[in-house]
Amino acid sequence: MYFIISICFFCILADGYDLGIYGAVLPSLLDYQPWGLTPAQAGTIGSYALFGMFFGAILVGTITDLIGRKRVLIICVTFFSLTMVACAVATSPEMFGLFRFIGGIGLGGVIPTASALAIEYSPPHRRSLNYALMFSGYSFGTVLAAILAIFLLDSFGWRFMFWIGAAPLLLVPIMIKYLPESVSFLLSRNRRKEAEAICERYRMDISYFDQQAKRDEGEAKGQKSVKGLFSKQYLRATLVIFVTYVMGFYL
Repeated sequence: MYFIISICFFCILADGYDLGIYGAVLPSLLDYQPWGLTPAQAGTIGSYALFGMFFGAILVGTITDLIGRKRVLIICVTFFSLTMVACAVATSPEMFGLFRFIGGIGLGGVIPTASALAIEYSPPHRRSLNYALMFSGYSFGTVLAAILAIFLLDSFGWRFMFWIGAAPLLLVPIMIKYLPESVSFLLSRNRRKEAEAICERYRMDISYFDQQAKRDEGEAKGQKSVKGLFSKQYLRATLVIFVTYVMGFYL
């Protein structure tokens, strides 16, 4: 369990770093004479990653249902890490902005996927705590970006800060080899033996996931859509969570 929470923590930390680093290097970008960015242009580029996250967060649910949470998380981490390399070698602000947008798609997929895995592999009495610990990685990532910029930006330049953002690629082989797939996904694909082996390894009761699958099946027959989020049953929770996330990102 702690291994999975740690992997998810570092994925979220990388997510926070990759979003936070733009603000940390912004003064250097504005002073970068070959590009001659205006504050308005720099602000627009800064929004591209968040705009990409919007699409990533929308698409990740459908893709996860097709290939599993483990693969989606690995793909997203690889995706945004490679775009950080692309940003580091970008030759124009247009290319830089495009790579930030593309990377944002990967960033948007990390948060819901890592969150789902962390919750799934946590005991019921520790789920809220483990989720909070795991998601704190986002704040650590943004603070890390600022701290590293203080010590390294003047000496190595803004491009080097984006090279650092590619470091999560070192985590990918570990994820491929050791990170387990979602038990819920395996059961939905009739891969019960694999699910039972994982439950035995992590001392989880597979009957819980069987019951969850039945609940999900019942919900699927009802109203499982974006429209359902604004139904009478879920409207209050949807609005509260929406406001919480907006204020969190505003902060």
